Amino acid sequence: MENKKYKAERYQFKDWTISELKQEITRIQKMLEDKIIKPTPPVWSQYKKNVPERALKLKIMKEELITPNYGSRNQVTRWTEVKVLETYKKLEERRKKDLSIPKKPDYPAIEVSTKQTLPIKRSAKTTAPSAIAIYQRKRQKQMSEEEEA
Repeated sequence: MENKKYKAERYQFKDWTISELKQEITRIQKMLEDKIIKPTPPVWSQYKKNVPERALKLKIMKEELITPNYGSRNQVTRWTEVKVLETYKKLEERRKKDLSIPKKPDYPAIEVSTKQTLPIKRSAKTTAPSAIAIYQRKRQKQMSEEEEA
């Protein structure tokens, strides 16, 4: 990533997954090898994530890892996302084999859903006239002007 030919800061790649970063590295390598291709930055809007939802899932995973003593609260909260995901997979496998491990708690749907949708107000009347109506009015004006002349 240090050899990229476009301007980008480290924080811009913060929310990217590992697979997305690998794809970007291969894209950069192709740009470096092929001199015809113009070095362009990625489409940043394509990689924007819903961070609160992702952060909430990560927080829930960390809480579940603390309960079966995978580490203290202090340790687990400092883990990287990759380590949390790997350890959580191990916990899921252990839950299937060992019944003494606490089961996955049921979280209410309100807590998991962080997206808020605003209702769309639709009026019964449309405020703008249709294109056909506008065309007919122009045509009538032209015909009335021709009759007067």
